Amino acid sequence: MFHQISENVRRLAGMFLVEQQRLAREVGISRQSMHAIYTGRSRPSADTAIRIAEAFGITVEDLTAEPRECLGAALPHLYEAPITELEVGETDIVTGRVTPLRKGRK
Repeated sequence: MFHQISENVRRLAGMFLVEQQRLAREVGISRQSMHAIYTGRSRPSADTAIRIAEAFGITVEDLTAEPRECLGAALPHLYEAPITELEVGETDIVTGRVTPLRKGRK
């Protein structure tokens, strides 16, 4: 399961086009800690796992599931998950627009 979380985090980040640094900021951990999770050298704490799952709009159970199930659970949230919100000054890779202010959460 530990290796599976690491693989799922990498695959989710790829699916959502999110860099490690951005995910680390969203989750509230250092870039180095996120890199350790990505590479499987560290497992996320329960709180961090919850925040990672929430960022992608899925449950912790989805995050720990087989990769195919994890990605399937995340797919319906591809355009509305919290991680898809643009940060200040971030450029939308599709439209090229820069977001001057962070959108509020629902």
